Amino acid sequence: DANESLPLGRRPLMLAARSGSVEAVKLLLDHGADINASEAERGTTALMQAADQGHAQVLKLLIQRGAATQVASLMYLVPPTTAIMAWVLFAEPLTPLTLVGIALTAIGVSWVVRKPPEPKA
Repeated sequence: DANESLPLGRRPLMLAARSGSVEAVKLLLDHGADINASEAERGTTALMQAADQGHAQVLKLLIQRGAATQVASLMYLVPPTTAIMAWVLFAEPLTPLTLVGIALTAIGVSWVVRKPPEPKA
């Protein structure tokens, strides 16, 4: 099973990415491995594992297959988070327009990072 949960919530794809095996990563992805699965303990993904070990070819493959979409999309949450922190820490005003922007950003990011529904048999 390409998505078998191993000790510490790791997945075969994470181990293949960490080892730098491009062929194993391709095989797992072709057999339905969840490219954005994260381990239970630290929340790291196959993309993070490959980057940590400096496996450029595995990184390239994972990015081509869509692993970076979720990470890049989350960057859009930085400005709204900063606005909320400034409101909490420094009493900066949150205008209605700011609140609308925060809501739209949150909705947009949630659409991008959500997992697609399982196909019906």
